[in-house]
Amino acid sequence: MLNVAIKIAKSSVLYRKERTILTTFSIAFSILISFILLSLVQGFLAVIEKSIKNKTVEMIITTKEIPIEIGPIIINPSINHVPFELYTTLIIYENEYYMTPVFKSIVNINNMLIPLISIDLEKINHFYHQIEPPPSQDYVLIGTKISHIIKSDTIKINDREFKTYTLKKELKGYEDYSIFIDFRKYLEISNRKNFDQIWINSITDIKTLSNIVNKYPNVVLTEYKKLNYIQETIISGLKVLQVIMIIASISIALIASTNTILITTFERIPEFTIILAIGSPRTVVFLSLLIEGIMISSIATLIALLLGIISTLLIGNSIQSALNISIPIMASIYTVVQQIIGISIFIGITSSVLPAYIASSIDIQSNIRI
Repeated sequence: MLNVAIKIAKSSVLYRKERTILTTFSIAFSILISFILLSLVQGFLAVIEKSIKNKTVEMIITTKEIPIEIGPIIINPSINHVPFELYTTLIIYENEYYMTPVFKSIVNINNMLIPLISIDLEKINHFYHQIEPPPSQDYVLIGTKISHIIKSDTIKINDREFKTYTLKKELKGYEDYSIFIDFRKYLEISNRKNFDQIWINSITDIKTLSNIVNKYPNVVLTEYKKLNYIQETIISGLKVLQVIMIIASISIALIASTNTILITTFERIPEFTIILAIGSPRTVVFLSLLIEGIMISSIATLIALLLGIISTLLIGNSIQSALNISIPIMASIYTVVQQIIGISIFIGITSSVLPAYIASSIDIQSNIRI
């Protein structure tokens, strides 16, 4: 029975070339759009999401307008920053917590924009448990990914040369594409006099900490998870937008594919009537149209995957070249291919179910009279 259904489906695909090409093109185009969208958004967001989990921070001191963070980029609407004086005051009580000042910026090295994270490198393992401090403050830590691009034992930041020390472990976040520099050295080579943030961990006396911070009207002490919540909300919003766009492209493919298969199904009613009249089970007709839809979507998927891989490589390289950024924009091709195969199977089966049901449910006697 299955062999007969496959033969019917195969002959229909081969002998109705115009319909096959039209349906294949509409499905392939929609899958290609989905491929590019998945690659474009998932790649960057996956790196950012992993970075949220990499850090261990309990409290954060920022300006009163809590900044929005997208990975290494801080969007801070306030012109006020965390004063150095507050940091020196907090040092007095440092036996009650671990603390590090933080700067986040982008640095241009070898015509590439690389995230620069400035913290207290001596205490880095209290905030990034996976990272060990470098031999001294004269070193900068560089991520495992960016080390393959820089390929040098020294690096120049603001005309100051530093020795490089590569992270021993891949963190799978934007830290792998970043440079860590000690905040003391960063203050020396920059014109900054205030900090972007202060991270605090392992607090034993939150009340004393709050009292100190409250004396400074321009800053606020906040739970770090609140900052992460803002970041995760932005990520979720981008993902929802991505899903909406993918659903729209899949819907177009489903409508086009279902419509085309329905038209040809009604044209083939006499053919299906004869098949049923000679004693073939209705399941044969149902399976033949279902297999036909899967065949067409499989061909479309192969075309879309080939074009998608080429397109994402070209787009990814073009964006990285144009923006000169170190963090990858496109997702892993292997991950996207898995998702696209799932989407194509869904399209192939869903677009064929209704036509297959209609064809397998025809009234033999009335159609013979016609």
